[in-house]
Amino acid sequence: MRELRIGFVGSGGMVGMHGQRLLRLRRDAGEAVRVVGIHARNAEAATSVAAKIVKEEPSHEPIAYFADFEELLRQHLDALFVCLPPDAPVPFCVRAAEAGVALFLEKPIALDVAGAEAVTSAVESAGVLSQVGYHMRFRQGVRQLKALIDSGDAGRATLFTGRFYTNFAGPVWWANESRSGGQIHEQVIHIYDLALHLFGDAAMATGLVRNLVHPDPAYSIEDTSLGMVGFKSGAMASVAGSNAAVPGLFTPDFRVVCERATLEYRATGDWRDKDVATLYTHGGVGATGYEKTEVSETEDPYLLQAARFLAVLRGTATEFAPAREGLNGIRLVAAVKESARLGGVPVPLR
Repeated sequence: MRELRIGFVGSGGMVGMHGQRLLRLRRDAGEAVRVVGIHARNAEAATSVAAKIVKEEPSHEPIAYFADFEELLRQHLDALFVCLPPDAPVPFCVRAAEAGVALFLEKPIALDVAGAEAVTSAVESAGVLSQVGYHMRFRQGVRQLKALIDSGDAGRATLFTGRFYTNFAGPVWWANESRSGGQIHEQVIHIYDLALHLFGDAAMATGLVRNLVHPDPAYSIEDTSLGMVGFKSGAMASVAGSNAAVPGLFTPDFRVVCERATLEYRATGDWRDKDVATLYTHGGVGATGYEKTEVSETEDPYLLQAARFLAVLRGTATEFAPAREGLNGIRLVAAVKESARLGGVPVPLR
């Protein structure tokens, strides 16, 4: 098995998260993968996160720090993981694609639609492989329902309701609208993506986006949002976001109703107790009974998405959540924000 050579851009927690999963696959699953180096503005932070990654698999050689991004690209990379705040990824993604390097893109893939279009255009023009870090697609309950939808067994999709509740101070860039795009763009987009993943293309969106309880002028994003989405299929969705909920808990959960299947996904919020999903299947309108399957979310979705990306690079799996789907998510949340700016009027999506 040929060794895959991986680089990283960034020095934050997501670099450590993804790097550790790659080396866990090397240690436990025999994956031939090597993290070659990290490029970041902060050399000390990059060196620190590199050391944490290597602890996952001590036989791995030390991960080099590259002050020069072009020098990292010259290391014969198979793929680059881009893990940066939303205002920063575009030039790195475009340049890597031009160099023929596959991309793993943390979400959101850009700060706005124009940036996401630039990334997607570069990826598709160069013909490089890509995957967006929508890890919630790898939840067991989601995968089971998606299989039922794709096979037709779930029947027609009808309704999605979801939320992302937390109370998060975040790094300095996170509460700055010009850097993060807001909670809806940086966090709640996970829930909007699930709706797109399960229900397909959106036709229109409406929304309300407000800051209700954060008076600090440095906090320029919303803390409360509500979006409604109409899909081309006729299905609909509502998604709520809050950054005024319980401190320390991150609660992304959702309900999905199809003609012959319903999924209830319940997030515990603290990552110590496993999330739980319940899948109901039945005969549709007029049915008198149902089957109920309890799903304990015991698998690590970050590990699963890393394994899928490596399989895509090796040509043993099809591309999953490519850059264009990252663009679609940004277009949708941008439409919700635009609707809110206009007072809640419907905004069409192309």
